[in-house]
Formats: sequence, structure tokens, C-alpha cells
Amino acid sequence: MISLGMGISATFSMWSKMETALTSVGRIKTFEEDSPQEPVVETEVAADWPAQGRIEFHNVSAKYDPNGDESTVVLHNVNLTIEAGKKVGIVGRTGSGKTALMMLLAKMVSCTGEITIDGVNLNSVDNELLRARITAIPQDSIEIPGTLRFNICPFEYRAKVEDSLMISILTRMGIWEYLSERGGLDAEIKGLKLSPGQRQMVCITRGIVHHLQTRSKVVLMDEISSQLDYETDKTVQEVLEAEFKDCTMLTIAHRTETLKDVDMLIEMAEGIATTSIPSKTVVTGEPSSSATASE
Repeated sequence: MISLGMGISATFSMWSKMETALTSVGRIKTFEEDSPQEPVVETEVAADWPAQGRIEFHNVSAKYDPNGDESTVVLHNVNLTIEAGKKVGIVGRTGSGKTALMMLLAKMVSCTGEITIDGVNLNSVDNELLRARITAIPQDSIEIPGTLRFNICPFEYRAKVEDSLMISILTRMGIWEYLSERGGLDAEIKGLKLSPGQRQMVCITRGIVHHLQTRSKVVLMDEISSQLDYETDKTVQEVLEAEFKDCTMLTIAHRTETLKDVDMLIEMAEGIATTSIPSKTVVTGEPSSSATASE
């Protein structure tokens, strides 16, 4: 009887879990069906676009909720011109609009106005294509189930990427010795038990490999050194400077040292963008009608 009772109890427990799981699946399906889809645009762009990396914002305002009222606006009337190959630092307090400004370049935030890269309006570029042509390195590193090799290059062209390239980048950043002792590129990522800083270096390596394979000209980096100590950050910055020297780079950084060599500073405050040349004090207040990063 006791055995029978335990069996019945286990059956009801399994049924309860299955019912909960089915409810979750139903909610996901409803969310998928009810959520507005991103518009798909079929306009073709050149195979090497963007070939230069010149970025322009014209009267751009943005909000996370496209149906929200004015209280949801995160960027107000942004006008910027960033010349090709320039290095731009973005600073500001939490919630000031720094990340939203970057997300606009990947069409991940709804906006009004016009954003162009090399003269091409981003609204005329397919979302998936746009995101494939830009190299983005996020603040929160992502571990993908699989090997270290797959984590560094999960892209469709991974068969073309030589192990020697990945090892070279990891060596220059000072992490390869640790990884090689634990299975190297064939090691399962979870088994490596990487620290937050080490995970970030793997994520940075992924971004560099993406750039080298796609020849991307626009690079977005969101506080990528937040988990690195000063000396490691210095080493990583040297690698980034060498690999992205011909790219237009937008960098959000929590260390002022990271931005010491930028060509332009953009200060965000309550969704308003104000620009300055690094040798001068960043000006606060009303944004200029336009700003240019050039020689």
C-alpha cells in the first residue's frame, strides 16, 4: 500500500509538472503570435557594405515601447556625424541613453528620424543582414553550450576559421595558457569554469573573429572591460586597438583610461547627446544641432 501510495504521488507530481510546462508553452506561443514582428525589407545593399563606416543620426528620437507615451522616450532629437574610422567614447549615468544609442545601430529600438551608415538608411536594410555586418561585443558575456571553439566562432562560416587564428588572439590576451591546460579549443565551455573576466575575454575573441571574417567596419562595445582588472584591461585594449584600427568604433566604458585615445566623446544625459573633443571638457546642457568626429 505504501509503495502504491508513493507511485500515485509520483504520478500526480509528474502530471502537475507537465501541466505547468504545457501552460508555459502556451504562453510562449501566445507571446510569439501576439508580438509585433520586425518589418522585413528586401532592399539589397552592396556586398561590401559598409565599406567605410561613416555614421549619421538625423533628428533621431527613440523609445523602447513603440506604443508608449512621451514618458517612455529614451533619446531626444539626436544629431550626430561620426566619420569613418573614428573612435568614439560614450559616457553618462545609468539610464542616460548610452546603450539605447548603440542599440539603434542594430535596429533593436524603435525610433523616428533617420540613421545612415555610408549613406544607406538603416530602415532600408534587412535586420538580419544589418546585424551580420556590424560587430557587437556586449557587456554581459554569453556562454553557448558546446566547445570553446564553437563559443568563439558559432557563425555559419566557422569551418573556414583556423584554430591557429583563435589561439593567436587568446594568446595575445593572456588567457590561452589557462585554457590549453584544460582541454583548449575542444574543451566544453561549462567544464572550463571560467571567471567573469575570462568569459568576457572569450566574448571579445568572438567579436574579433567575427570582424576578421566579415571585414566589418562598424564595431560596438558596451563596457566590455567591466569584469577585467586594470592590467588585463590594458592588454585587451592593445589587442582591440590593433585589430579594429581601420574600423569606426563606439565604446561605452566605465574606465576613463579606456577612452583616452578616442576622437570624440558623446555624453548622454536624460536621452540628450552632447559631444566634445577629448582634449576639452565634455560640455553638458543642450545638445548641438550637429556634431562631427573628424580630423
